[in-house]
Amino acid sequence: AAVNKRIDQIEQTMATKDDVALVPAIREMVGQLMERMTVVELHVQEIPAMKQQIEQLSQQMEEGFEKIAHQETILQALSLRSIQQANDIHYLKTNAVSTK
Repeated sequence: AAVNKRIDQIEQTMATKDDVALVPAIREMVGQLMERMTVVELHVQEIPAMKQQIEQLSQQMEEGFEKIAHQETILQALSLRSIQQANDIHYLKTNAVSTK
């Protein structure tokens, strides 16, 4: 009876022929999964460098915006000066004509 019980237990835990037939496919799938994980790990390792590049580009853009704002201020000042000079020329021409 004990032997039969032991045999039944072995039969229940023993792999079937179908289970054994799946082993090569399972190995292949595990291998593919490991390859994909390696690729993902490589991409994850690139993230800090990508973050640093983004921070550098962001800083460069901020500096560019500051330069543009400064140039706009200069253009406004030059435009104002140009308008003042045009008015001065008009005034001088008008007064020169009226004094003749």
